[in-house]
Amino acid sequence: MEFPDLGKHCSEKTCKQLDFLPVKCDACKQDFCKDHFTYAAHKCPFAFQKDVQVPVCPLCNTPIPVKKGQIPDVVVSDHIDRDCDSHPGKKKEKIFIYRCSKEGCKKKEMLQMACAQCHGNFCIQHRHPLDHSCRHGSRPTVKAGMAQQKRKVPEVTEKKNKKLKKASAEGPLLGPEAVPSVDGASSKGGAVLRPVPDAELELSPEEQRVLERKLKKERKKEERQRLREAGLAAQHPPARRSGAELALDYLCAWAQKHKNWRFQKTRQTWLLLHMYDRDKVPDEHFSTMLAYLEGLQGRARELTVQKAEALMRELDEEDPDPLLPGRVQRIRQTLLGRRQL
Repeated sequence: MEFPDLGKHCSEKTCKQLDFLPVKCDACKQDFCKDHFTYAAHKCPFAFQKDVQVPVCPLCNTPIPVKKGQIPDVVVSDHIDRDCDSHPGKKKEKIFIYRCSKEGCKKKEMLQMACAQCHGNFCIQHRHPLDHSCRHGSRPTVKAGMAQQKRKVPEVTEKKNKKLKKASAEGPLLGPEAVPSVDGASSKGGAVLRPVPDAELELSPEEQRVLERKLKKERKKEERQRLREAGLAAQHPPARRSGAELALDYLCAWAQKHKNWRFQKTRQTWLLLHMYDRDKVPDEHFSTMLAYLEGLQGRARELTVQKAEALMRELDEEDPDPLLPGRVQRIRQTLLGRRQL
């Protein structure tokens, strides 16, 4: 060889390849070829000093720092027992904790949104003063609220005009100075009945809502008072009828060919389920039940026959019970009439 000192042999025992551009391992300080210069390729015994990896918690995916000399598995286990937020044994912290103060609203938000006027906490839908009927002022503090107020002004004006027209049609309104005396005559100052102008009836939307609620409560109170004076007690709703009564009425209506009779799958299912029980289907109704079975069709007819045959086989295999003669007789009658079914 012309250049015997050029290059170095790979330090891997199974390789020993001459490489003119060897790579020195920064951990074990030995030379390796391009195929064995990594820690894993030559199984470097000092790789733990250089190959520093941060373990990740398998539950919360949080990187966990590990100091030199510590075992990663022990550190991860300690993190799961103490600091892990996703541990199944720990109670999860609630994220949506700020509940809306609007009456009737049950929404909760992650962040607190306080009203600048009443200092209450509200959700996104009721964050504007007009949306939650703010009692400390009706002027909006943001552009969205101002735009909403401008949209509501024509609606409020239209409703107000309708109320004024209705009131004027019913009768004249008393002005502030029109105070009638006890005997029906006007006061000495000559009070005159006159319509109240629109300027004196100007109410804010919140004031109108409060006034309407008060009037509604007063009307309900007067209605209850009239009922009490007339001696009318609140009528209790009739008790709900049981399924057995409804099913037997359904069967009787079918037998009488009542004009209001309609097929009801629920009633038929109840009858087929309890037809062998004397307590639920008395003997006087069982003959009508047998006649009803003659009109069964489709899957209901097949299931009824199969159920009767299965019950009969069970009774034949077991010891006869003296308390169930009526049940056996009903099953036999059903099986005797299966040709009609």
